[in-house]
Amino acid sequence: MKRLRHALLLLALLPAALFGAPRQVRLEGTLTNTSIGDVPAPARLELTIDGDQVRGRLTTEKPLTGSGEVAGRFAGGWLELAGELGEGVSVRLRGALSPADYRGTYTAGLPGQLVQYGRFELAIARSDGAAPARR
Repeated sequence: MKRLRHALLLLALLPAALFGAPRQVRLEGTLTNTSIGDVPAPARLELTIDGDQVRGRLTTEKPLTGSGEVAGRFAGGWLELAGELGEGVSVRLRGALSPADYRGTYTAGLPGQLVQYGRFELAIARSDGAAPARR
């Protein structure tokens, strides 16, 4: 039981250990649509991580062109984000965030239509420990 408590404490402290104070992170890589074949789209994700709260901007290029705000939660090594890429296209990303990359799966779609899904691999291109300006 004592080991379980230590493991849970470690998981609770993991976000602070990895990222410390509010931090800005830029990730680059691809989102690959696997619902219509393996169709890759270059992507960039800029995040501000403040404890377990995360907000940022996702930009994708052809064939999934779009850009929009995302927000979510980082807990136990998992990051879940949701937002809109413009023109009503909603996007959800869920995956593991490490000091090197963010990998997982995503869904994207328009209201009332079937979603498309895929996987993503985004490497950390830039990371700093400077606290972002408060708004």
